[in-house]
Amino acid sequence: MGVPRPQPWALGLLLFLLPGSLGAEPPSMRLKARPSSPGFSVLTCSAFSFYPPELQLRFLRNGLAAGTGQGDFGPNSDGSFHASSSLTVKSGDEHHYCCIVQHAGLAQPLRVELAPWISLRGDDTGVLLPTPGEAQDADLKDVNVIPATA
Repeated sequence: MGVPRPQPWALGLLLFLLPGSLGAEPPSMRLKARPSSPGFSVLTCSAFSFYPPELQLRFLRNGLAAGTGQGDFGPNSDGSFHASSSLTVKSGDEHHYCCIVQHAGLAQPLRVELAPWISLRGDDTGVLLPTPGEAQDADLKDVNVIPATA
């Protein structure tokens, strides 16, 4: 006599009931700019640890729709989800763009903007220090999260 196998109907019932019991968990957000081909940068808007999986990411340029970019989406091991969207823009124009995220866990859409930061060691390691004025390191800019008004 071995371990009883779960019945398919029980697994289906669990998957049906589980999402409703978890509630909505808003995403943690980040917007970064990285150099790409000469004369261009890639903006990446990332959402982390959100539930349910329905989420919308879009870019604005000076307040006007600039597209949704190329995206990635997937589950995390804890049952939450992650998503990202990337958009190629002209170098030097990064500050004209922001990312808008809409999700059931948010009371209203959030506007995510680039903030000036410098990195002491490089790509996401070491200490990050805010700098006054324009960004000193185009390789690493992080996020300001502001409620969207549009």
